[in-house]
Amino acid sequence: MSSEPCAIEWCDRPVAEGLVCQSCANRLERALGDVPALWEELDTVLTRQARYADPEGRGNDPALMFNTVASEIGWVLRNTLSTWCRVIAEERGKPLPDGDTAAAVAKWLLAHVGWLRHHRAGAEAVEEITSAVKAVRRAVARPVERVYAGPC
Repeated sequence: MSSEPCAIEWCDRPVAEGLVCQSCANRLERALGDVPALWEELDTVLTRQARYADPEGRGNDPALMFNTVASEIGWVLRNTLSTWCRVIAEERGKPLPDGDTAAAVAKWLLAHVGWLRHHRAGAEAVEEITSAVKAVRRAVARPVERVYAGPC
């Protein structure tokens, strides 16, 4: 029995059934499962409740009351998740998830990962969603603290 390689660009695992390998589907499931907790952390960063650096803006400009980078990353994640929800709902004839929170949408998408493995755009969904979640992970990651080791 021959099998094709996974449709994910950077994956070369064989796929016996569908277009996306089970390992990449598992990655997608982990990413979607992490969305609720990551969204809460992103909200903390967005509202500048997490202090990683000097809150002042550049030069004499006052700092904004919210983190613009976190705002953009949050928008990308929500847009990515909602886009794939609409694709699945339209093609499968399913109702959209109840509620429009990131957690509700991610939970709804989790129930459709198996279907996405077989869809012609499944690889695109895996790549886009996992990339958006990875960006959120980077945004909420606490920077490594610097330790003074003495004079140079």
